[in-house]
Amino acid sequence: MPQYTEEALEILEEALNSALWQSWEFSGGILQFRFTDTRLYDRTKKGRQARSADVTLRFEGNPFCVFLDDIEDDPEDPWYIQFQEQRLLPDGIIIYDLVFDDSSFCRAVIEDYPDRTVQSGKMKKLLKAGHLLAVSCPGFGFIAGSRELTATDSTGILSSEEITGNSERWWQYWEEYNVLKDTPQAYETDQTCEDISHAGDMTERIEKIRQQRGSE
Repeated sequence: MPQYTEEALEILEEALNSALWQSWEFSGGILQFRFTDTRLYDRTKKGRQARSADVTLRFEGNPFCVFLDDIEDDPEDPWYIQFQEQRLLPDGIIIYDLVFDDSSFCRAVIEDYPDRTVQSGKMKKLLKAGHLLAVSCPGFGFIAGSRELTATDSTGILSSEEITGNSERWWQYWEEYNVLKDTPQAYETDQTCEDISHAGDMTERIEKIRQQRGSE
């Protein structure tokens, strides 16, 4: 199991915020959450394929999960089961806030939602978990934790160094995506890139690169 640095977890937070929560699964003592449209680079993609990676977070070692909501749903068919079975929001749920290893933030998120369902484990494990994850979405949220945390993409388990490198490479890709947009060399439409109008203020830089390429 990788031991993630604080920097790597902060980068992973940034990469997953505003991504889409796509699915969750609890099986064989492993709790998993899959996210799409992240700001991490997918090194397996080729040619003009979009490069924003899918990322799965795996919680192992006494995992627990508390689902949160402020909606009215059927207690016999709750939203998180509908979502798991792709009967609710099959395109995913957009993430508003996602934070690792912050028990104070976890408490704040829990207080934001009147309905709380412990799906796995016990609430008292909250402060004892080696890793915590708090996620807030429109109308929904969850708190998860366990002794071990692993992040994976299409290449397998990600190390701290790979998380950092894939984040840096994604922003380079984002710049190239915008430079090549509306040209014969353009990438396939990548909604993650489309949703970000600027990183700091990249607009002027992108325009200069376009002019340089046009004069070559």
